This record gives sequence, structure tokens and C-alpha cells, in this order.
Amino acid sequence: DESETSSNDTKAPSNTNQSSFVKYGRPQDITSESFGPLLPIAEALDEATGGWGLSYADLHPATPRTTVGRVFLATNFFYAAAGLWLGIQGDWFYGGLTELAGIVS
Repeated sequence: DESETSSNDTKAPSNTNQSSFVKYGRPQDITSESFGPLLPIAEALDEATGGWGLSYADLHPATPRTTVGRVFLATNFFYAAAGLWLGIQGDWFYGGLTELAGIVS
């Protein structure tokens, strides 16, 4: 009967500690052309994080050239400005964390 689900459809994964992060593969653009003199650092970060550290979401059809993509990238300015403002106010810890969030973003 097609209305019944098979027992395989309802089984829980055997490893419950497995990450829910779906990995689509390591970035393919880790080259001297894209990273220049920072290539050894990029390769080390990629290796240390199993490819996660330099991966990013595919936001297709949005790209850095579309309006949505530009607005998204512009949010990094606000991270930088907020981190700088916090640093000027003497809150170096939260200013640094905010800057780090902008870099990771």
C-alpha cells in the first residue's frame, strides 16, 4: 500500500551527535588569485575547520551585484561602525566581538 510509510522513513539517525550543518563541499576558489599573500592562512583555516571556515551560503539568485546582495554586504559597514564606536567608548571587548562578527559575516 503506497499510503503507508516504510520503516526506514521513520528511523532516527544512528549518530545523534552529528551536526545538522549540511556541507556542500569545500570552497573551490581557495587559490592565490583569490587570496593572494593570505593563501597559506586561508588554506590553514580551511584545513582546521574541515572546509567550514571559508564556506558560505549559496544565496542564488542574489549576488554581490544585485540590489539585495549589495544591501546584505552593506550590513558589514554597520558592524564595523558599531565596533569602532564601542572601541572609542572604551568597550574594547564588545567592540572587538562586534568587529569579529562583521568579519565572519
